[in-house]
Amino acid sequence: MTLAGPLLALALAGCGATSSATAPSAPVATSGSTPVPAAAGPASTTASLLGSQPATLDALRAAQARRPVSVLVPGVATAAPVEARTTNPVSGGLDLPDGPAKVAWWASGSAPGDGTGSVVLAAHVSYNGQTGPFTRLASVPPGTEVVVTSADGTARRYAVQSIRNAPKTALDRGELFRTTGEPALVLVTCGGAYDRTTHSFADNVVVTATPV
Repeated sequence: MTLAGPLLALALAGCGATSSATAPSAPVATSGSTPVPAAAGPASTTASLLGSQPATLDALRAAQARRPVSVLVPGVATAAPVEARTTNPVSGGLDLPDGPAKVAWWASGSAPGDGTGSVVLAAHVSYNGQTGPFTRLASVPPGTEVVVTSADGTARRYAVQSIRNAPKTALDRGELFRTTGEPALVLVTCGGAYDRTTHSFADNVVVTATPV
């Protein structure tokens, strides 16, 4: 599946076939990466790097501890493993895991426990005839508590606020894929009519939840 137009937030690959996934255009970044400020000149390089190293290591450790490793949506599927994914430097799309079992986390965005931004988890609705972890996502009722477990074992809960099935051309990626504003969890998969010629769905199912 492909994004069609600048306002399209996400189209998931392999929703009904084995095509590759696409997602919002975003800078490619590895989860937990922390830039080290450039030194003013050769004489200050060592001091600058040494001075920033402890904070950088702490930030890296904290980011690694918060990264999601599993997600459970009661009534939709058993707990599914999550792996960090970044945007493809060529297509600008989010690379989903091969196969139907895993969920992709937009590693350039927020992590569970961050005070701002959206934690975006995306998965196949189906893959080569096999159901994906978000196959029944559209049927989740409001109020359902979604559990996201981080690498450090912390389980964070989010209450579903809204479920919508929207044409891919009508989604505003800035609304869903953000690093500022109130913290939220966004679950995305494919939905709507399936085109057997293009092997793609017409819509995206988007579930938005807030921390409990």
